[in-house]
Amino acid sequence: MENLTPVRVTGEGVRRLVDLHSVLHDLQWVQVACVLSIKHMAAQGNAVVVESLQIAALVRYCRTFESTPDTRFSLATDILKALPADLQQAHHEFCVLRDLYIAHSGDDLLWNIPMAHVHREDATGKQQVSWLTVEHSWIVAPSRDSMVSLYELARRLIAIVLDEIEKEKSRALAMMNSQTLAASEAAQDSAAVLKPAGD
Repeated sequence: MENLTPVRVTGEGVRRLVDLHSVLHDLQWVQVACVLSIKHMAAQGNAVVVESLQIAALVRYCRTFESTPDTRFSLATDILKALPADLQQAHHEFCVLRDLYIAHSGDDLLWNIPMAHVHREDATGKQQVSWLTVEHSWIVAPSRDSMVSLYELARRLIAIVLDEIEKEKSRALAMMNSQTLAASEAAQDSAAVLKPAGD
């Protein structure tokens, strides 16, 4: 074992493997947030804590499916076809919830409701607004069952991602073995960089 030297690997040849691990980490984090959210709901815990966990879980989950130029690889929505119809529907609803009510405010009335307090004089019947306030509520908050569905979605997707990681690791290892690092270079610098062939 003393002949093993850690060598940092760089290049596009390993980018998908790195991105898959990032997606895996997000999905595992979603599971933890769902469990904690459910526990806090059952214990009638602090509403801010519950809402924070739910929002974080939804954002982390949905970003595993988003891919734009110069960002990490993300899961394709085709992957959902392997899941039961109820989970496919849950995925759609979670993404709508995240897009319309978390990432963007689709309708302010769902969040902030202006309320006027009107005073009426009995003798004259005259009405006058005594004060104005805005009541805040998040009426689209996920239920316990929603958090269970989100946990199950993450669990199913983790199994698929782990399988993809193993395939990608095998492919990357084959590329690594097609190019070796000079013994003298590795011996001099334990942080030497190995670039896969073709990068």
